[in-house]
Amino acid sequence: MADKTALRNVYELLASQFATKVGTRDVELKFGWKERPRAVQGTTHNRVIVVPGDPSGGIGEWGAAKWPGRREDGPRPLGNINELFTLYVYGVDPDCPENELSQYEATRLLWDDVYAAIYHAAFGQFKIVSHKWDTTYNEKRFGAAMVVVVMVQAQQPDTFDFDAFADLETIRGTLTAPTTEQTYEVTE
Repeated sequence: MADKTALRNVYELLASQFATKVGTRDVELKFGWKERPRAVQGTTHNRVIVVPGDPSGGIGEWGAAKWPGRREDGPRPLGNINELFTLYVYGVDPDCPENELSQYEATRLLWDDVYAAIYHAAFGQFKIVSHKWDTTYNEKRFGAAMVVVVMVQAQQPDTFDFDAFADLETIRGTLTAPTTEQTYEVTE
C-alpha cells in the first residue's frame, strides 16, 4: 500500500511552502470538512483551507490503471482515481481593509503561491477543474476569497495480501468450482 495519498502529498507540500515563506506572507493552512471560516477582521491571516471532494461532496472519477502490472517500488495499481479537492483561498491586506483592489491582489498573490506548491507536488497529474471568486459577502468586505476545485490523479493500489494464503490455487479453485453436480442426458 502507498505510504500516503496524493492529496496528503499536496497538502504537505503546501505546508512546507508556507513554512519557508514566513517573512513574505502569514498563512494559516487548514485541512478538513469543518465550516470554512471567512477572513476575520482584525487578523493578519491569509487562509488556505483544503477540503476533500468538490463543494457538492463529489469524490472524483475512477478510471483504468496507468502502468498496470506489478511494480518493483510498490503494489500494482488496480485503477486510478481523479480525486477532487476544494481549496478555499482567503487573502487579506490588513493595511487597506476597505480597499477591494488591495484585497483582490492579496488573494491573487496567495493563489500564485498555492498554485506553485500544487504544481511541484503533482506535476503533470493535476488539473484545475473550476475556480471562482467567492462573492457571498458584498458589504463591508474584509479580504477576498477564491474557491478552487482541483483534480489530482491518485493510484488505487492492490492491497489484497496473496501471501496470507497457504495455497492460493486451492482457494481460487474453490471460488470458481461449481457448487452442485449436474448430470446431462443426451437424447437422439
